[in-house]
Amino acid sequence: MLWQRDWTRVVTLFACASGLTYLLIRLTTLGSGSLLVLSLPLLAAEYVAFAQFALFAFAAWNSPHPNDSRPVVDPPFSVDLVINAHLADLADLERTLVGARAMSLLGTVVVVDTNHRVDLQELAGSFGGQYITDPRLEVEPAAALFDASTSECYVWLDAGQVPLPDLIPAGFARLADPSVGVWQSAIGLVNSDSLVHLQRGRDEEALLRNVIAPGLDQLGAAPWSGPGSIVRREAIDSIGGFAAGGPSEVQRTLVLLHGHDWTSAYDQNPRVRAIAPDDLDDYLVARRRRATGTLGAFTSLHSPLIAAGLSPTQRFAHLVSASSFFSGIRQLVVVVVVIGALVVGRIPMEGPLAPILAPWIVSMALATLARRLLANGSMRVGDWTRQGWRTLGADVTGIVRVLRHKAGTQDTEHHGATGVRTLGRLRLLTGVVIALDLALLLRGATLLNNGLLPRFSIAERVLVISFGLFMLVPIIDVLQLIVSRKQRRKAFRLKVELHAVVGETRTKTVDLATSGIGVILPHAPAIGTPMEIVLELPDLAGAEQHIRVRGLVRSAVPDPSGRVRVGLEFVDLDRAARQALVEFCMIGAARNAAPRHVAEPRSLSIHRPHLHRVHAVRALTAFATAASLVVMLVGPSAASASDQTITFGLQILQTDGSPIDGVAVRYHNGSWQEAPATDADGRTKFGFVSEQVQLELVYLDGRLVMPISAGETELVLARVEAGSSQVDEIDFGGGWTTFVDGAEVLPGRVALRLSDGTVVKTTVDAGHVFDVGTGVQTATTSVPESSSTTADEQ
Repeated sequence: MLWQRDWTRVVTLFACASGLTYLLIRLTTLGSGSLLVLSLPLLAAEYVAFAQFALFAFAAWNSPHPNDSRPVVDPPFSVDLVINAHLADLADLERTLVGARAMSLLGTVVVVDTNHRVDLQELAGSFGGQYITDPRLEVEPAAALFDASTSECYVWLDAGQVPLPDLIPAGFARLADPSVGVWQSAIGLVNSDSLVHLQRGRDEEALLRNVIAPGLDQLGAAPWSGPGSIVRREAIDSIGGFAAGGPSEVQRTLVLLHGHDWTSAYDQNPRVRAIAPDDLDDYLVARRRRATGTLGAFTSLHSPLIAAGLSPTQRFAHLVSASSFFSGIRQLVVVVVVIGALVVGRIPMEGPLAPILAPWIVSMALATLARRLLANGSMRVGDWTRQGWRTLGADVTGIVRVLRHKAGTQDTEHHGATGVRTLGRLRLLTGVVIALDLALLLRGATLLNNGLLPRFSIAERVLVISFGLFMLVPIIDVLQLIVSRKQRRKAFRLKVELHAVVGETRTKTVDLATSGIGVILPHAPAIGTPMEIVLELPDLAGAEQHIRVRGLVRSAVPDPSGRVRVGLEFVDLDRAARQALVEFCMIGAARNAAPRHVAEPRSLSIHRPHLHRVHAVRALTAFATAASLVVMLVGPSAASASDQTITFGLQILQTDGSPIDGVAVRYHNGSWQEAPATDADGRTKFGFVSEQVQLELVYLDGRLVMPISAGETELVLARVEAGSSQVDEIDFGGGWTTFVDGAEVLPGRVALRLSDGTVVKTTVDAGHVFDVGTGVQTATTSVPESSSTTADEQ
């Protein structure tokens, strides 16, 4: 509805304004010296987070509703189907060809392979397709597939992807616009509980598919990933063919198309279906290739930042596509800062906490609400964080390869990593968990040894430990999901109810795959028992066909109904039965309801040795969490009397003994705190939780470090006069500043730089005037030795 879109835009604008306000405030809280080591990386991460949010808002600003659709249009000419068979097996290619057979395809089906394989050639021929080889397919697939087509447009698919019958008519609803050079279809996933799914039924591409890409489509700058698209030959010819660039050839080509007045289009309704990777290695390889492909374009001559002909809107659109690969790295920087703060006892900012935290909380709340509204149900709060952690290692590797100009480096395959062995594939994320756990444990050890680490104030302790625990939760959630993958079925199954006869029992299916079936039977057959199965399977026209197959009993578990749930594996499938199953599972089932991945009963495949190791990681985290909560609540020395707040008083006097009103005083004990300004008597009061305190007082650009005890301390200033010398600069310990003749300064060590470059170092006592020309100090007031405090040497 219109009011909902307006409300979303109002919230988004307020979120951007509050975010900018907070970042401007943060620029004033960086501090100096060693504190910059923590504060600068955190500030950089916060700016990246704001940029990502702003780019997301830009893309989603005009995004249509996910259910918006366009009419389909029959193409006025033949369209080829070109299939990339590199690294594909026979089953992958068969799925794609079965889908192609159901399409209204007037052109030629061409299967392109890197090296000649007889079985793939025979399969392509059985479907009436051509089979050719091109060695370029491995490094420049887009160019190789482009040369394999002869029609005005061609469909680009990877083997394993299955086109739906309306793919071409839907594409030509947009290609009827002569300015559209490429049209990309969303890829629908058959399995809904794979590694790309953040939660059951909600995958990490949902936001791109439903919000970002449709929003950029409204601007004529939709993303293009290659497979699952229709390409106009005229557009590619107009830019001299595909831009060479290995994994980034598609992105570089898209930049050239936009620079030559071509637009790109996107259909958020999936017209192509595929099986999402349920193997960690496949998932990481695919993510690395996307990272190197997208980011590689920015380091080339075709970079959208510098390429000619692009509008500002199109440049922003390309930045939107690249921004997602920095989420995990930004989160990693924040965790490293938190670990550093836990160890050194300093928060990464300077100044009172309340004026900093208040705008941060407001900006975060508004940004979270705006994201939820803009996402329109595609993602929930926390999904962004979990996705960033899941892809952290792959994104870092991809960025490093781009920076080292090795984007085309082949990935080493490690198929079969499951259980705790997956932690070896996620070394960076596992290392983050261990490092954060150890930092929390080290801070927890201050319960036993107060002097083990520098101490926080109460507010700082609660803030840093709370934030560390808050960041630990999604990391553990991600690792828990990935490590436990061994307990889940590796092959997806669709939850469908079809009539079937198993043996002599008529029943209904509970799930179905091209490799097997799940049914409910009154009694449990023995594992390994062969059984005849007659399955009533509807074809694409809606007619029932009876598929007769043989199956072996692989599992039998009690069902809540009191009967037995039996899993059977198909054996000795003939080609007709197999292709009928592929057609229904990949195409037919999509017309009725979204399929759901069915979890294997956990009791069937738990690996006890792996669980023991996983429990060790959990135990470490649980122990660190418990210790941190104790420290956060009771402090590092709960039984010590020094934890009681003790009041300190400070009086600042001029050299003539008169009080100084309105002096801003700051004190330091691990981090900066603001004390009340001095009153008419030159007095101020503040409190610490320990008597072991150093007061670091900054006054007139000078710095004094002095021990202070509970009670009243009187500080009498000193004065420096040029006398007969020409003095240009003075250094009180905080850096060279312009010398002001007769300025009152903090007592202690000072350095003077004369006009001839000579540097004079001396000590100025409280209540004295130092004459630079004579080098003599003269007392101006009678300052009792017991009440005055001089500076320690710095």
